[in-house]
Amino acid sequence: MKLWFEHRGQRYQADGNTGISLALPLDFAGSQPSFYGVEPASAQALEAGNFVGDTARGGSCNVERLELTPHCHGTHTESIAHLSHAFTEPPCPPAWMAARVVSVMTHVCKQTGETYPPPGQANEKVISRADLSAADIDTPALIVRTRPNDPGKRQRQYQGDNPHPYFTLEAIDWLLHRGVEHLLVDTPSIDRGQDDGSLPAHRRFWALNEDRQPTQETVAERTVTEFVFVPDEVPDGLYLLNLQLPDWCTDAVPSRPVVFPLACPKNLWEEG
Repeated sequence: MKLWFEHRGQRYQADGNTGISLALPLDFAGSQPSFYGVEPASAQALEAGNFVGDTARGGSCNVERLELTPHCHGTHTESIAHLSHAFTEPPCPPAWMAARVVSVMTHVCKQTGETYPPPGQANEKVISRADLSAADIDTPALIVRTRPNDPGKRQRQYQGDNPHPYFTLEAIDWLLHRGVEHLLVDTPSIDRGQDDGSLPAHRRFWALNEDRQPTQETVAERTVTEFVFVPDEVPDGLYLLNLQLPDWCTDAVPSRPVVFPLACPKNLWEEG
């Protein structure tokens, strides 16, 4: 299946059979990623009257009840409802988006000259505007891969005050200035692990005032996707993104971002 896509006046082609999932697999019976030291996600067979949803126990079929926290148990997408009770609609990004994958080396916050309130410890790493401004950010969706990119991210247990790099306020401002509406990152949060509940990067991204009301139009359409994993075989560059989400009316839902490499043959217009 061939997919046609236009970006900045250039026509691209993607092969619908070459999609690469950036979601972390969630194994309910094995190793799992986690954040904040929460209990592992679990699955139990449904039991109702004489029915047991477990073929290993003589049931006619397998029917599992799942218990998980989307924010803490793997790849998830957040809407503005994460910060404001005034919004209840589920995240609803476009089905197809131009997305750019960008790799960044993080730096100690105090060495960047950028800000994040409240200030963290001296050795905390951040994703700064300087890290991002070197990239050609020109798409509504941005996928940030932090370096080093070891496979251990797939099952990492993020605990403590600062278990991962987070975004400075200047970095968020830069992304918004560049037109980013959908931010994806391979850390469990765009904010610091412990920030006294202020969530300044989230608030900045959705342009919320002190009353948790947006100060800009269309910000409710923005999404943040955390806990992705971008394998090294996905080089930096331009992709077609399909962000797959269930239609759940809650502040964050499990998600499956899939990227498709793009080709731009010289004779593509004539072929189309």
